[in-house]
Amino acid sequence: MRALRLRWSAPGYTPRRGVVSGTRKVRESKPRAPQDRIERLGKIRGAVVDVLDSAAGGTLSITELYGRLYPEKSSGDRKRWRPRDLRRRTLPMLEAAGIIVVEGDEVRLADDWFNRLRDSRELGGEIEREEIEREKHRREQKAFRRRGESRPDHHYANVGADGHVKDLCPVDVESEERPPEPEVSTLAVAVRGYLDRNPHDACQPSGWIGTTLWAYDLYPGKPTPAEIRVAVDELGGEAYLRENLERARRKGAA
Repeated sequence: MRALRLRWSAPGYTPRRGVVSGTRKVRESKPRAPQDRIERLGKIRGAVVDVLDSAAGGTLSITELYGRLYPEKSSGDRKRWRPRDLRRRTLPMLEAAGIIVVEGDEVRLADDWFNRLRDSRELGGEIEREEIEREKHRREQKAFRRRGESRPDHHYANVGADGHVKDLCPVDVESEERPPEPEVSTLAVAVRGYLDRNPHDACQPSGWIGTTLWAYDLYPGKPTPAEIRVAVDELGGEAYLRENLERARRKGAA
């Protein structure tokens, strides 16, 4: 397959920090304007280009294209067999970018589809992002290969130690000065409490999490997806969600 690899589309909102709400500062997000949104073709449309590129003559009917994209679905299943979704959701963006041509029920690759695909990747910032990740990977590889060239330093906690393990005594935890925990909203507390008990649900959409909190009476009222995203940003954003998913993976492996 000659088609370039594609990435997921960018988020549709921009996080903003330090917005004053009442007597404290909270994190807020606002929808991106249509002209500021990064439109990327994504992996499904990339798969469409792959299938057409591998087809004889680069031309398929919409039904044949749908069948090759979803071989696990059967044309006899009316609920799951939905070729019209390609026409409504997937193909228009590829056609607007000049990568494919739709004529009636047939779809084919445009004559200069490869160059148009590269242009779309450049406009979406995919090529630039790929170079950044490649450079990061090269640095990590170099650090891994040179891991044996330097010895770890002695830990500062062991400098001047002149006692024995048996002489150690517990430290009064209450007497230690702890940094205050950052203040978060009531909704963020509800989201954190639910994901602490169900970390595997960190992959669910914002609307799903809001509906779940409302259905189980974990929060007064039904929060909107935008409010859930603000609450997640308060807790750490994508890094917080990844930590929950990693915790769920370790728990499942155990």
